[in-house]
Order: sequence, then structure tokens, then C-alpha cells
Amino acid sequence: MQQLPIFWAHNERMIIKRSGLKECESFNELKQILSKEPMLCLYNPKSETEIHTDASIDGFGACLLQKSIVDNQLHPVYYMSHKTSDTERKYSSYELEVMAVIEALKKFRPYVLCIPFKIVIDCIAFKQTTSKKDISSKIARWALMLEEYDYIIEHRQGMRMRHVDTLRNPVCMIIQDSLTLQILKAQNSDENVKAIKDLLKIKNQHDDYIIKASRKQGKQGELHPIPKVELPLDTYHVDHLGPLESTNKNYKHILCVTDSFTKFVWLYPTKSTTCQEVLSKLELQKSAFGNPRRIISDKGSAFNSKEFDDYCSSESIQHLSVTTGLPRANGQVERLNSTVKAVISKLSKDDPMKWFKFVPELQCILNSTYQRSISLTPFELLVGVKMRDKTDLKVRELIEEEIRSNFQESRENLRKDAKQQILKLQESNRKTYNLRRKPPNKYKINDIVAITRTQHGPGLKFKSKFLGPYKITKIKPNDTYDVKKIGFVEGPVHTSTCAEYLKPCLRKSQDAAKNGFTSYPRKSQDGSQRVNPESPNKRNLMECLEHFQWINVVS
Repeated sequence: MQQLPIFWAHNERMIIKRSGLKECESFNELKQILSKEPMLCLYNPKSETEIHTDASIDGFGACLLQKSIVDNQLHPVYYMSHKTSDTERKYSSYELEVMAVIEALKKFRPYVLCIPFKIVIDCIAFKQTTSKKDISSKIARWALMLEEYDYIIEHRQGMRMRHVDTLRNPVCMIIQDSLTLQILKAQNSDENVKAIKDLLKIKNQHDDYIIKASRKQGKQGELHPIPKVELPLDTYHVDHLGPLESTNKNYKHILCVTDSFTKFVWLYPTKSTTCQEVLSKLELQKSAFGNPRRIISDKGSAFNSKEFDDYCSSESIQHLSVTTGLPRANGQVERLNSTVKAVISKLSKDDPMKWFKFVPELQCILNSTYQRSISLTPFELLVGVKMRDKTDLKVRELIEEEIRSNFQESRENLRKDAKQQILKLQESNRKTYNLRRKPPNKYKINDIVAITRTQHGPGLKFKSKFLGPYKITKIKPNDTYDVKKIGFVEGPVHTSTCAEYLKPCLRKSQDAAKNGFTSYPRKSQDGSQRVNPESPNKRNLMECLEHFQWINVVS
């Protein structure tokens, strides 16, 4: 074999250090050499066969090898490389090694079935697992797949498995830094790209032209209810339920038809989902109730056929097909299907092959059952009278009343439990909030107070932090008060506030104002209040604030 240029790569991460033109040519030439003789040989069912596998979190690698009759050496016959899915990446290393063997056997099954072969793997735990009795269900399922093969397992160190180790590593395209710089330079010199960049730099001016992601949480798309016509038998929702257990009469499906306005349902056991059976049931429906104005269905083969469209055109019926993958568009019949399936399975649990015998009884019960959406039974809304059957009407009324009372009782219990939970949470929040709080001051009517400024904005930085004075006019619950402004000072005339934003205040004494100092009520040693004169150095400050006719009490 000719000498090839060295292609630097890390075996584990495949981080290519050099990727010039010469290296790419050598890589392609190496692929050609590995895929033809003398490296790759033709398959011979009589030759000794081995399968070598390896796995990592990124992928699986396997190689089918056979001994050549010419040189008695192992030669590759078939290569396999498989990338792991998002689910498979979460498997443990042991499960990945077993999965590599399973994937290799699926790939090489036509070559190794009915012949003895050897599985070579670098995971010794897999070799020991085959002799265990207690294994996990996942490994047991994989072990059952190996039962049809005639194989033996051999463990080999990872250093001797580099040929499959290369196959399990992912290949990625490497872009040189020089190429990136060339692309960046070309984009910066492009006049159209420059115009777009300059346009996007201007904020709050082109929002109408820029598509922005919605910040609203949840999935996109809203519910669009189907417009209702105040007439029975105007719109039919149709759908097939099944396949179910095949009966003696070969019934496998149920054609469900429901009236959009009255919620009246018709259930027809069918042998298949062909258009001919659907049309025969609609003709049966037509003989008793006539044709609807429109039919809403999914895009099943029976409803999407040309024969069904021709029938709707001839009968002047508007056919609407819902969007694929959007079952809520035909939600009335889809909801009916879930109810029918659950009830039929319970009624026919003793003999599942006779489920069709319960369909007429189920249809009768559904049409005579109270519907919350219409506050009546479907039969009563369609015909105008209540359905009479072998069940006594009083007994049915008692049962319905019992159901309603149970519903009311259950709802009341749920509300009581919710209330208890809310009260418990409120008490917990109250205790947490009050840990760093103290009891508020109690005020009386006509007390003079100041209100903390709660509205802050431009130009208010050097304003007073308090508004007032105010007089208490009304005491309200939960430490809240109504106050009225005194004099011509800043603040609203009438407002309400709480004790948290109130502070007691005292009018400046006229005599003290003449002498140039302000009186602060302070506590003496015996507990009584005394008046201390303010120092003369603060006279100018008090004169600047002489528009305040009150000061805060330092508590």
C-alpha cells in the first residue's frame, strides 16, 4: 500500500487538527482503499465469520469480517455506523454496548442467519450477562432476539478494537478560520447586508417590520369553536372507532355519528372503514332523518375518497375535512369515541367478541342521559319529549338526582378543602411577613400626622419625604385611615393611607419660632417629656424650611 499523508485526529472526539486540501484528498483515497480489494472481500457463507462491535454515547460501530481462503486473514465484508438518538444517548455504557450488538445483528441478519459466527466486543459485562438468570426486562428482550442465532461471545480489549472504534465516532464538517474570515469580509462589504444592519440598529422605529416572538407562555394557537345553528340535524360529526375485537359477523369498527346541536348519537357496527359501508349507513340515516346541511370528518380514506365527494355533491351536502393532526377540530365525535370505547370494553369484558350486542343499548343510554352543555337529554332536545324505556322514569329521575347531589357534595368538599389550604397558606405567609415587623402605632380622630411620599419621579429628589400635615378623619379596619390636609401644603386634600406610611407630627410653637429654635418633645429620665432648644447653627436651616409648619416626632 502506498504511503498516505498523516491525517491528525483524536480517536475519541474526532477533533481534526489539520484539514487542508492534501488531507481531504488522502481521506477520500483512504475510503476508496478500505472499500475494495484486498481490504474488502466478498461474502462467503462457508468462511469463518466474526462481528466486531463498539459503542459510545454518540453512535454505534460494527464490522462484519470473514477469513479469506487466500491468506487465512480476517477481511471486512460490511461496515456499519449508526448515530444514537436523543433517547439512546441517555442509556448507560453497558446498555449502549448491548444495543450495538442488537443493531449489528439487525443489519447483518441475512449474512449470519443459520451459520455459526463469533461476536467480539470490548464489554466483558455483556459476556457475563448471557449466563445470568436475573436480568432487567430491557436486556431480557434484547437477549430473546439473540436466540435465533448460532453465536459465541469473545471479549477483547478496547486497544485491539480501533477499527470499529472509528466507525462509532460521528463525522462533522470542519470550517477553517481563514474561510470564516473570508465570509465575514464578504458580508461586511455587501451593500444589501450593510443596509439591513443599519436598519436594525435603529430601535423603536421599525417594530412593525420586525417579527418578534410572543412572550405569552404556553403553546401557540387558540381554540376556534364551530358556529352552531339553532336547528337539529343540521351538522353531523362522523368518525370511525376501531379496530376492535373481530366478532363472528366480522364487525371490527363502529361508525359514530353525532348531531352538532342536539348531541344525539348514532352508532353503527361496520366490518371495515370503506366508503361503501359509510354510504350505506348514511342512506339508512337518510331514510329516517333526511340529509344534513354539512358533514364534518377527518381525512380518513373513506371520507377523502372521490366516491364520498360525489355522494355529498349529489345530495347537496357540504363536506368539511379537519386539519391532519388536529383532533380537536372534530372534538365532539372524538369525545364520543373515548366514552364509547370505555363503556363497550367494560360491558364486553366477559366475552370481547360479542361487543356489538351492547351497541344499541349504549346508544339508547347516551341519548337519554343528561348533557351539561344543553341542560337536557339529546333525545328530549331532538324530539321534545323524554325517552321512555323499560327503566322506570321515577327511578331514572332518582338516579339523576343522586348523581347531581353527589356532584354537588363532591364540589362542596373540594371547595372546603381548597379553603382550608388557602387559610393555612395565608397563616404561614402572615407569620413569615410579621417576623421582621412590629405593631403599628394607633391613631385617634383629629390626630395630626404626616404621610410618607410614595410617588417618586423626576424632580422629586430634593423634595420632602413626607406630605402634610394631615388630620385623621376616620378610622378604618386593618390599620387604615382616612385623612384630610391641613393648610396650603403639598399633597392631596382627601386621601386614605395605612399606619405603615403615617408618622405623628407636632406644630411648631409660635414662641419658639420667634426665638429661632424648634421644640422637639423628648423623654427625660423620669419619663416625662421636655423641650430642648435647637442649636443656633440650625436656625438658617429652619428658616429655609419655614413653609413646613410641623416637624416629625422622633420616637
